[in-house]
Amino acid sequence: MKSNIALRSNVYINRTRRKTDPDFLAQVLDYKVLSEEYNERKEPVAPLSLLQREILRKPP
Repeated sequence: MKSNIALRSNVYINRTRRKTDPDFLAQVLDYKVLSEEYNERKEPVAPLSLLQREILRKPP
């Protein structure tokens, strides 16, 4: 039997409670959030990982 359900875990405990915490931003893997945080008008708080760059190159 095939399933059409995909489970993903995107849980990260942000201990600083700042939205601009570089450790937190390094864990973000959602296209929408990445595109909002790393648009051309803003200076990014944390450098993008290779995986994050790949996610931004291929929009959903």
